[in-house]
Amino acid sequence: VRYFSVLLILIGTALAFLLPVFKFPIPTGDFSVSKKTMNLVDKNRLETITNDTTDNRAIGLSIWYPSNEGLEKRETYLSNGLSAAFAESKGVPAFAFSHFSKIKTNTEKDLAFANGRFPVIILSHGYIWNAELYNAMIEEIVSQGYVIVGIQHSYEAPLVQLKDRKVKPELAYFQKVNANFDFDKFNSLQQKFQLAADSSKLSIMQKMMHSLPYNESVERWQNDISFVIDELEKRKNDDFFKQLDLDKIAALGHSFGGSAVAQTCAYDTRIKAGINMDGAQWGNLIDTTFNVPFMALYADRDYDSFFTPNFFTYSQVAKNELVSVIIKNSGHANFGDLGYWTLLHQFTETGTINPNRMNELTTDLILDFLEKHLDKKEIDMKKRFGDLEELEFVN
Repeated sequence: VRYFSVLLILIGTALAFLLPVFKFPIPTGDFSVSKKTMNLVDKNRLETITNDTTDNRAIGLSIWYPSNEGLEKRETYLSNGLSAAFAESKGVPAFAFSHFSKIKTNTEKDLAFANGRFPVIILSHGYIWNAELYNAMIEEIVSQGYVIVGIQHSYEAPLVQLKDRKVKPELAYFQKVNANFDFDKFNSLQQKFQLAADSSKLSIMQKMMHSLPYNESVERWQNDISFVIDELEKRKNDDFFKQLDLDKIAALGHSFGGSAVAQTCAYDTRIKAGINMDGAQWGNLIDTTFNVPFMALYADRDYDSFFTPNFFTYSQVAKNELVSVIIKNSGHANFGDLGYWTLLHQFTETGTINPNRMNELTTDLILDFLEKHLDKKEIDMKKRFGDLEELEFVN
């Protein structure tokens, strides 16, 4: 028994080191951060993921907004089953994230909205992520006077609370999608693209994008984003929603959500600025153009050997300002909260960058880009950030 107790102590100590009870940075803006949740049903779209032919597309919303009230009951991080659902979706035992119950955010639900009208950012999460996984970034941006409307893309997120049920990822759908992907064809086209003359690259890239089975999801998420804007406009005279400045809408996405945001910018002119955080650009964007100012943030990789469709695609389709920035020592999941979770970077797709510094760099870039294009301020992004050794401007 004594040896077993010692073993438990050692295991507990190791877990406390590898999976610490961390603290989120205190937001630096003038506002406190509050949140409300709701769900929406699109009566004009059927849900194509499930087998129910009468099921309309339904999504969840998490809306973070500025308040002037003090925080008394801060929300627990990834509560209401989100941590267990995320663990399940990644094949990790739920107890690995049980310590999240001890982690508090800097957000309290349902506080009074601050006086004024505030620009709106539509947030599209990564594949099998939730909007709550970007808590540090969200709190800082909202504290500076923005509303963030986080979409929960049903059946492609770990857990979404709808009106009458909770929904999890639809595994049969994912298996079907992957079964239809011809990897050999895609890899062959990729090799042709890398060797082709500049005059031939566009047609090859188009063939690559058309071969992807993920394009159905990109279009579904694109429609989710535009549907949310439709619903915000319908509610613009309601007590809560009248404080959203719908003349100043931006869209922000990570990973798969970043791809969906970029494609939506080509079709929905109500979006005045778009930002993709390290999302490979799938979908049909290569077949069109967009006139919206756009910023792409990238994880730190050797892009001479790591293939991404983004640099070429955006150079072809962007007709307004295009800002592309690599954040040194960052990984794909550093654009969410996972840099705080553990020092085992190989398990979380995070780099060695300090998570607080990552959050500071990311939010500064986003806020300056939005101030430039939503508030029409004279800001030279390269001049403002170009001297920082952690950032590399690609174009």
